[in-house]
Amino acid sequence: MAKSKITTEEEALAAVRKNGTALKDVPEELKTAEVCLKAVKDDAGALQYVPEKLMTASPKEFSAVCLEAVKQNDYAFEFVPEELREEVRRKLESGE
Repeated sequence: MAKSKITTEEEALAAVRKNGTALKDVPEELKTAEVCLKAVKDDAGALQYVPEKLMTASPKEFSAVCLEAVKQNDYAFEFVPEELREEVRRKLESGE
């Protein structure tokens, strides 16, 4: 049984609502901030599939997402862009 191809943002949102790691199957052009945020909130491991350019384009928004991902799973820290690591580390240490 072949996977159905995701062709719209609505399909992408539906897929990541069911399973955040479905973000890996979402075409790059459909990985919007909304789709990526929903995916990471569902599963911290989805952070590895968020395009770095999207995270660094919205550092305030995505540092919060990265923080939540790392709180869910320490492993997610390796997928936090270098530009956001210090802020995420500081927030973790301060208990935010």
